[in-house]
Amino acid sequence: MEVTDTDVHGIHWGQYNFDDKCFFLENLTNNKKILRVPLNKITHSQLNNKTEIVLEMDPEKEGDDFLCEMRLFVPAVSDIKADNEKPENAVENSTRRAETLNGEIISRAKIGEFTGEKIVSFQDILLTMPRGKYTIDFYKNLVRFHGSSFDHKIPYKNINRAFLVPLPDDNFSVLVLGLEKPIHQGSTGYPYILIQIRRDIEENVKVNLKPEQIAADYGDALKEEYEGPQHEVITKVLKAMAGISIIIPGDFKTSNGKSAFRCSVKAREGHLFPLAKALLFIPKPVIYIKHDDIIRAEFHRVSGTNQNKLIDLILIQKNGVQHPFVGIQKEELENLKRYFEQRKICLLYTSPSPRDRQKSRMPSSA
Repeated sequence: MEVTDTDVHGIHWGQYNFDDKCFFLENLTNNKKILRVPLNKITHSQLNNKTEIVLEMDPEKEGDDFLCEMRLFVPAVSDIKADNEKPENAVENSTRRAETLNGEIISRAKIGEFTGEKIVSFQDILLTMPRGKYTIDFYKNLVRFHGSSFDHKIPYKNINRAFLVPLPDDNFSVLVLGLEKPIHQGSTGYPYILIQIRRDIEENVKVNLKPEQIAADYGDALKEEYEGPQHEVITKVLKAMAGISIIIPGDFKTSNGKSAFRCSVKAREGHLFPLAKALLFIPKPVIYIKHDDIIRAEFHRVSGTNQNKLIDLILIQKNGVQHPFVGIQKEELENLKRYFEQRKICLLYTSPSPRDRQKSRMPSSA
C-alpha cells in the first residue's frame, strides 16, 4: 500500500510537479502534496487564456460522480522584484509559464497520441458556433477542430445527431453537430457545433489510408478520394468516419420555395427549418424539437386584417416548455398549417400576440 503525505490545511495553490503516473501540487512550505491528478485520466488540456489552463477528465464509470474539469491559474513569477519590471513583462512571463506547463501536461499525459495519423483534413473552415476559423482533422476515433486559440477533440461517440441544412440565401449550407457532452471555451459551453460552408467552393481530398485498410475498417462507406462541393465532401467524410446519419430537410417548402424561413427567438434572428420529424432553429440559440415532444402548435396574430403582415408561432412541448418563434411572414401560415396537419399536431389560433397579451396585463401609468 502506498502512503502519501498529504497537506490538509485547505491550501489551493503551490508548486506543480510530476511523477510517472500523476500531476500534483505541493505546499511550498512543507512539500506535502495538496492534490494529485492521474495523468491517464486527463483527456484534454488547453490554454483558456494567457494565464489559465483547463484540464478535462475521463470518468471512470458513467452515472457516478466524478471530476470532469479542473482549471489551473498560472501567476506571474513571484520572485521578480526589480523596480523597473513592467506589468506587461510580468504577463508575458506568466503566459510563457502557462504555455510551458500546458505543453508538459500534454506530453506526459500522452494526449493526442491515441489519435494516430490524420485520415482527412480540411483547412480554414468557418464555424459560427463557437465562432472562428478552424482546421478540421478526421482521425479514426475522433474529429479535431484546431483554431488559433482553441483546440477541441471530439470523439465520434460524443456526436448524437447531425444536420445539413441550406440557408435561404442559397450561398451557404450549415452542418450542425449535436454533442452529448458540450465542448467549452472558458465558462461557455457549446452543446452544438455549427459549420458554415459556402456552396460554391469545390473540394478535392484524398484519404490517408491504404485501399485494403479502407475496405477492412469502413467497407464501402469511405472512399479513397472525394471531389465536389465542399459542404457535401465534409458531410460524406463525417458520415463515413462517425457512422452517423445526416438529417437533411424534407418536403416542406416556404412560399419562396426554400427549406426555412426567417423568424426570431427573443431578440435573436435566425431560421426555422421544419424537418420531416422535427423542427430546427439556428444559429443562436440552437433549438431542436421532435414532433413526438410537441403537444400543441399555436398561431398568434392571425386575424383577417391586412395590418398584420407577421404572425407568431408557439410550440408547446409535453413537458410544458414553450418555444415562441416571432416575426414570421404571414405568407407562410398556410404552408405551416399543412405541415402540422400532416403530422397530426394539434393547432390553435389566436388573434393577439403573446407580446400584446403581456402589454395588456401591465398596469397603466397614472
